[in-house]
Amino acid sequence: MVSFDEYDVEYVVHDVESVVFWLRALDLLPPALETGNLSSVQVPNRILEGHVDERGFITNEHRYLVLARRTEDPRA
Repeated sequence: MVSFDEYDVEYVVHDVESVVFWLRALDLLPPALETGNLSSVQVPNRILEGHVDERGFITNEHRYLVLARRTEDPRA
């Protein structure tokens, strides 16, 4: 291994359907919202709180990066 690094990728989500898709992909969508019952929206509101601006819902994904160098096989 030559080097290892970590970084975050910022994502901006512009519409409700995309937020629901994101929550579903992370298995964070409450069952009440999955069935269409919007009477309980506390979990999504807590997730969105502090992460919305004029661009939309802002989130990030943590990534790992490993840079490696391939060497020639001395057995070849």
